[in-house]
Amino acid sequence: MSNENSFSRRQFLKVTAITGGGMLVGFSIFENAAAADAPVLPFAPNAYIKIGTDGVITLMAPNPEIGQGVKTSLPMIIAEEMCVDWKKIKIEPAPTESKFGSQTAGGSGSVRSRFTPLRMIGATTRDLFINAAAQTWNVSATECFADNGFVIHKPSGKKLSYGELANKAATLPIPTNSTLKDPKDFKFIGTRIKDVDAKAIVTGQPLYGADMRHKNMLIAVVARPPAFGKALKSVDETESLKVNGVKQVVKLKNSVAVLATTTWAAIKGRDALQLVWEDAGKLEDSADYEHEFRNLLAKGGATPARNDGDVDKALAGATKVLEAVYEVPPIAHAQMEPLNFFANVTDGKAELYGPTQVPASVQRQVAQQLGIPVENITLGMPRQGGGFGRKLQPDNGVEAALISAAAKCPVMVQWTREDDMQNDFYRPAAMFKYRAAITDGKLVAWHQQMAGINGSRGSDTYIAGALPNYRAEGYSLVSNIRTGAWRAPGPNTLAFAAESFLDELCVELKRDPIEFRLEMLDKIKQNP
Repeated sequence: MSNENSFSRRQFLKVTAITGGGMLVGFSIFENAAAADAPVLPFAPNAYIKIGTDGVITLMAPNPEIGQGVKTSLPMIIAEEMCVDWKKIKIEPAPTESKFGSQTAGGSGSVRSRFTPLRMIGATTRDLFINAAAQTWNVSATECFADNGFVIHKPSGKKLSYGELANKAATLPIPTNSTLKDPKDFKFIGTRIKDVDAKAIVTGQPLYGADMRHKNMLIAVVARPPAFGKALKSVDETESLKVNGVKQVVKLKNSVAVLATTTWAAIKGRDALQLVWEDAGKLEDSADYEHEFRNLLAKGGATPARNDGDVDKALAGATKVLEAVYEVPPIAHAQMEPLNFFANVTDGKAELYGPTQVPASVQRQVAQQLGIPVENITLGMPRQGGGFGRKLQPDNGVEAALISAAAKCPVMVQWTREDDMQNDFYRPAAMFKYRAAITDGKLVAWHQQMAGINGSRGSDTYIAGALPNYRAEGYSLVSNIRTGAWRAPGPNTLAFAAESFLDELCVELKRDPIEFRLEMLDKIKQNP
């Protein structure tokens, strides 16, 4: 064992005996918990471990599983330090409640931010069992060790399972001097562990939002505007209600939901709606963006995000000026799982269940839209078939709640692939213009401009600091198209443009592209 931590375990652990026998370990996870001198914070649990007398260990994890593997990786971290049998580990998603802290999935940070705190939890819980066994046998805890879910007394070979020790451990004080394993002793971390849901996924078990079933539930599909800038003028549901299985048609602010006993009936009912849409704003297309972006970049005048040296002078006196323009269109997320959401709104309360990366945001917005307290809204999270930023938007959950409230029955709102593609929050369209000054075979100046829709004015400073003359400018074009994070919200477009231009420069300079980048990065270190 190594890496002794003086960090107070009382910041993390709270041990409780549970009805029927066993132990519940509540713990809090903090962003920078690895720091030895971290301040003592008030206890605020955001996940729990439950150890039953049968030896089964359950971890209730707060973060949504959207395919990134946290339903497997987070319990692996705890299991490693607890020295348990992996086959007896289970994990369940925690309900959405404020006591669990932030329950957002985004930024690829779940494992990175929780690695050390979860190890601490596992180590401290392991030592609780060791102390419980030592007291049971009336021996020193130093004579005992944990392995595979058992505590073993080295001199005698006696052993007790965690399940057998759970009730005793729940009555003991929390250890304050637990140590973490040396990485060379890891059994799980760094090995190939199968996803805990792998078998259920490939055998079609009910894991996802669309698998939800509820008594008296109807399936809803929604007719939404055919284009951004369109508004619903009128609806005639006469033919829709004639479709076998259609039970209700619900009109929302700018959409119409058809509720039926099956998804197919709901889709056919939607097809039968007589809808009239009218223009309520500008109808845009890609040609508009290209024209407006070029005008913005040609006009110039934005306050530079960074402005080193004299770019204009260097460009004017250059031996050669290399120019390039790069464009990226709006892109839909197209995650494997089309959106869906279940809602049952009744008597001032709402029961929600569905795929989201921001469960607390869904709760807040549903509370605001329906005028009910957040405390009256429960939200369960299924496994999700990808997110990539699309599910950072709460619209699918809010829409389901509004439909249920209007229809006065439980509903599962199912999106088709076409619905998903047409009603996304798209990666913003953008245009990048680069100019580079080359004098005596060397790069001496860099000027970059970017124009994007709805505030996507990323000012990439990739090469800033490596050159004496550098300027970066950004411009925003207001659009009625909904935009949002698409994986890395800005770098995936900025990197494409900047790296492409660097490659073109390397061809012009007859430089190895890797060697040239390393040279630039070394200069940036000296002048950030």
